[in-house]
Amino acid sequence: DYTHTFVNKAYCDYFGHPPEEMLGHNFMIMIPEDYRSVLDGKLRNLSAENPFMTHEEHTVSESGEDRWQQWSDRAIFDDSGRLVEFQAVGRDITELKKVERVLLKREKELEQKNIALKEVLEQIGMEKQNIRDEIVANVENLLLPILNKLRLESSQIEGKYLDLFQCTLEEITSSFGKRINLPSFQLTRREIEVCSMIKTGLSSKEIAELLHISPNTVGRHRNKIRSKLNLIKSNHNLSTYLSSIPAN
Repeated sequence: DYTHTFVNKAYCDYFGHPPEEMLGHNFMIMIPEDYRSVLDGKLRNLSAENPFMTHEEHTVSESGEDRWQQWSDRAIFDDSGRLVEFQAVGRDITELKKVERVLLKREKELEQKNIALKEVLEQIGMEKQNIRDEIVANVENLLLPILNKLRLESSQIEGKYLDLFQCTLEEITSSFGKRINLPSFQLTRREIEVCSMIKTGLSSKEIAELLHISPNTVGRHRNKIRSKLNLIKSNHNLSTYLSSIPAN
């Protein structure tokens, strides 16, 4: 019947009542009214096979302060399986609950900040794409027509420079420049320049003429590029491979 048969000093001090006011009285009167039926159901579910349970209680002290307790209950049964008594050990977890509430509040705030940050990053991504689209449009509508006119009036060697310039512009407006400059490749500035020319289909001789270096030097650059791209033991065509480098 939930009557107190034993209470220790800590229990009495916590609730602010002397032992004589607690012994012989139903402990349910100390449980918040809206939780009594819940606790009663949990206690009645204990059995000789499953005699233990742990639960938390929210109470309000006489001073009006919210308090939280954690209780470990054990049902004691006699040899015939009849319930004899309950033993309970409790501890105050109010401070723990306060910390949990603070952490929960901060978690929600962090979640809101993450949502806001995601929106900002999406906006930045859209603005970057808009800038890229504008650059591409300017190159296609303003620069390429001028290059085409210059090509009509240029010599063969000047035409190669113009072709290279056009390819470079197209690479700037594509992702190749960013891809070939990845730190994992560790290419030098000159090697990146040679890569760009190889990708346009220029031969070693043509590259040598444009860079004012010997074909042998171009060959050494090619070998270093193949080594850094792990193509030494591969039969891949370097120009084809450069065109297929994925954007990681």
